[in-house]
Amino acid sequence: MIMKEAGPDPTAGLTVRFEEGGVLQVEELQRAVLSSSPAWVTLAFLARERDPATGEFRAPRVSLRRYKRRAGRFVVDKHFTLTNRAQALSLADTLATWFAEGGPAATDSSDDDDG
Repeated sequence: MIMKEAGPDPTAGLTVRFEEGGVLQVEELQRAVLSSSPAWVTLAFLARERDPATGEFRAPRVSLRRYKRRAGRFVVDKHFTLTNRAQALSLADTLATWFAEGGPAATDSSDDDDG
């Protein structure tokens, strides 16, 4: 489930896009807000990195990033990268199994604390 917030998006400036020497090194393809609270936000980024040896972009990767609000702005607290398609699909399949009706995590956790 992708969370939507009313009003201005406090995560708008958060990105994995990166340039070095005027050359795009990390291209952000898509992003999704997975959870959000006044103190924390969790984002998933689909991005691809430039291979320094060839100059070509590598296959897309998924970066999961947890940000904590400090001094009025969000800073990366934790992050994890799924480095290939097989790893991303395996995680998606595992989560779908765990959270499917009748699965071990199928209870409604909508009232869980996001912190």
